[in-house]
Parts: sequence; C-alpha cells; structure tokens
Amino acid sequence: MTWIVLLRGINVGGNRKVPMKDLKAALEATGITGVKTYIQSGNVVLQSDLQRPDLLDSIQQLLVIRFGFVVTVVLRTAQEWQQVIAQNPFPDQTDHLHVAFLGGVPEERNLATLKELEVGSDRWELQGENIYLQYPEGTANAKLTHVLLEKKLKVSATVRNWRTVLAVGQMLDA
Repeated sequence: MTWIVLLRGINVGGNRKVPMKDLKAALEATGITGVKTYIQSGNVVLQSDLQRPDLLDSIQQLLVIRFGFVVTVVLRTAQEWQQVIAQNPFPDQTDHLHVAFLGGVPEERNLATLKELEVGSDRWELQGENIYLQYPEGTANAKLTHVLLEKKLKVSATVRNWRTVLAVGQMLDA
C-alpha cells in the first residue's frame, strides 16, 4: 500500500534535524520500499504492507532510535491524500490555503470549542481528520495556528500549504 508520512516540527530553525537522505536510508533499512521525500519539512511517500497502527509505531520508534527525539507522525493513504485534494472546500482561494492533517477525528465537544473561537478573517472546514485552513491575510497574520488547533481539538496536527499538498499528490501519480 502507498502511504504518505508527515513529520511535524522537524528541520525548523536548525532544530530537530532529520536529513531526508538519512531518513530515506533508515526507512529502507527496515524493509520499506519506494521511499520518496519532498522538501526538508518531513513529507514522505512510501510503500508498506504494514497496517496503519503498526507502520505508525515502526516509524515513531525508528525516529527515536535513529535521530534521538520523538516526532509527531501523521499517516494518510494515497487514496485519502487524493480525497484531500478533490474535496478542497476553497478551490478558488488557494493562495493562502493550508491543510492541517490531524492525528485523529476530534470529539464533538472539542470541535464546539473551536467553533466558538474568534479567528478574524481565517476560515476553516473540517473534513474527517483534515482541516482546511484559508488565511485571506496570509499565515503571518493567522489566528488559527496548528498549536491552537491541537490545544482546542486535543489531537495532534501537522500543517502543509496547498502547494505541498499538490506536490505530494503529483508524487503519487508519478
């Protein structure tokens, strides 16, 4: 099965370094095949017959052993990724569009607290385990950050801009 692996918070400001060539080699050493990476922010496409929980555990353990720190990992199948692209609720506003890939479906009560927040002109829409974030004023002025999402929804989140979402989608087609 084809999987997309998203690593949160690596290679930012020189901290938590995970060189993609080293990550690729470490994954391949475990028997995972077809490993391709996209930019240095932790986007990986790979092939594995492992089921989601086992693959998640395997990658998280590998990161601790090989790189020495815990990394939040979010997985999506190729089909789930293509659905993210196809179901974009803001197709005419992709300049400042991001997707927060959640580590699970938020509970309704936590979602209610997010709905109550004042987020200025930021717009969002939850679809399953993904939240589309549209920032008309750009990310520098965004009020609805991944930290706030995690705090209110009580699930992990890693955010990718729309260009990255599309680029990873093209990797799946190649």
